[in-house]
Amino acid sequence: MKVYNIIVKGIRSTFVDVDGSNKSRVSFRLYMLLLVAFVVYLGVNDFVLSDDIISLLISTFSIFTALIFGVIFIAPDKFAQRVELYKSNQKYEDVANYLTRYENFAKRFVNQLSLLIVLSIIILIVLAIEYILKGVGTINIILSCCAVFMMISFVTLVLLLVLDIHTMLIDDIKKTSRYKSLPND
Repeated sequence: MKVYNIIVKGIRSTFVDVDGSNKSRVSFRLYMLLLVAFVVYLGVNDFVLSDDIISLLISTFSIFTALIFGVIFIAPDKFAQRVELYKSNQKYEDVANYLTRYENFAKRFVNQLSLLIVLSIIILIVLAIEYILKGVGTINIILSCCAVFMMISFVTLVLLLVLDIHTMLIDDIKKTSRYKSLPND
């Protein structure tokens, strides 16, 4: 049940931007429709991942999962440090706005990282099952299509995360340069 909550929170976090406002779900639905159509096309054409590609993907997703685990333990600590740094400048109104944005970003970041971990583990399980059941025809086609769907979702989620990080880093650079130019009280 907790894994289900991680998945739901992770997916919901993609519908909110760093300002806390809701994003359009129309583009998400269109993207998912195109992705499902692509996977169905692969399935109809008897697409199956080769053993070499499965082995490579298992190694890649194992490494990704380990790296993401490391980041998820570091992120909350960095968030706390960042909040303390900016709380000393609370006299400026935009600092409160920035802290709210940063808090929204941190929540989304943790939710999306958690979803990436769950997705990586599911991909690893699907690939392992496919590797074990090689040569079972229809099951391999279904597993290959599921793996492709989840891998494309994984890459998309990573790209969304990178965009959020970019937005917050640029914001942080602007804030830092602004406060360096202000007189010290």
